[in-house]
Amino acid sequence: MKSAVYLNVRHTPLIGAFIVFFQIVVRCEAEIRTAAVVLALAARMATRSIFTLKRLLQVISLIALTAGHASSQSDGAPLHIGVTLPLTGPAAAYGVAAMNGFELARARDPRRFTRIRFHYEDTQLKPANAVQAFNSLRRYVQPIAHFDFGSATSLALAPLAEQRRLLLISSAYDPVVSRGRHYVYRFANNTDEYAVAILSSLRQRGIKRITLIVADNPFFVQFAASLEALAHEDEYIQIHTVRPEESDFGPISLRLRHGRSSPEALGLLLFLEQAAQLLRKTRTSQRFEFLFGTDAFEEVSPAHPDAALFEGISFPNSTVTADFLGVYRAEYGNTSHYTFAAGTYDLANLLAEASERCIVCDQAEFIKALEEPVSRHGALGNYRFNSSPSTGKNFVSKIVMKMIQRDGLVVAQRSK
Repeated sequence: MKSAVYLNVRHTPLIGAFIVFFQIVVRCEAEIRTAAVVLALAARMATRSIFTLKRLLQVISLIALTAGHASSQSDGAPLHIGVTLPLTGPAAAYGVAAMNGFELARARDPRRFTRIRFHYEDTQLKPANAVQAFNSLRRYVQPIAHFDFGSATSLALAPLAEQRRLLLISSAYDPVVSRGRHYVYRFANNTDEYAVAILSSLRQRGIKRITLIVADNPFFVQFAASLEALAHEDEYIQIHTVRPEESDFGPISLRLRHGRSSPEALGLLLFLEQAAQLLRKTRTSQRFEFLFGTDAFEEVSPAHPDAALFEGISFPNSTVTADFLGVYRAEYGNTSHYTFAAGTYDLANLLAEASERCIVCDQAEFIKALEEPVSRHGALGNYRFNSSPSTGKNFVSKIVMKMIQRDGLVVAQRSK
């Protein structure tokens, strides 16, 4: 006599079908009709008080086949990209420029971006806001990749992305963000490369006494640490740290003027408004052989109210092609932070290229496309993928020194 296994569950298949139905809709919007058929079948079986394990396995097999079919068709489904960046607050100019880069890439070649959906969330460059937005996007959008702008915010998101195995691409220069991690990438050079560009300029001028005024912010602190670590033994670097919100630079100005040894070069590792406050105190009373800052100074434009204060100041940044700069100016009417826009423009096109090359576009295939060891050309000139134990995974481009000039106060490029 044959024995049969019976399950006394009326609602189990219906609940299971609902779960599968939801998963299929999320994974592939085109398979709603097929999922509905499976749901109807399970609901019909649920009207019976008992059914055999054999029948339950048949339903499970049908559901598995349906899900597999949905996955194989997902190459036509949208690819969601989460984007967290500062759109309001003191750092809004950076975030808006980065968003402009994504949108300009999509506007110039809409066919490449048919499948890609960018979802923007404002962080105000605050780690807590970035974490909240990251979790929200992961819950409701389920992105295949996530981009974050900012060192402090990326440092907060990196361990979460690694834990959840979600591809995170950061704008941070600090290699700590990606070092030792499999799912975290940086679309940026390393801080040391920017420091080398500055030190090379100092050495060409024979400068050995350098003073750094540093805002207590992860980006500026790491920048100062790189300069200090790469300095030669006969190069003396003195560091003064100030609060990120500091606005009274009178005491520091006096210290610079009446200190034991006057610095030959002054590094302003500060937010732009802070740098303007200090320059108002020092420009008329003290001369330095070399003044330098960071890419934060790219916010200076002919329209900036304190533009004259920044004349002659140098800073390191990536190259930007004349073609991109012309298109960007025509679209947005300014040059503020155009290098950030160039970076996200290239990243957007890289993501589009990956979406075109992968068949199913699960995350593994997406990452494989990103990591191809080829030199690419874009708004940043030539750039390539790099991976090493010391820096983690990142994309690198050429770094040059730029100077804020008098003629229209545009940012000009110079060789290192």
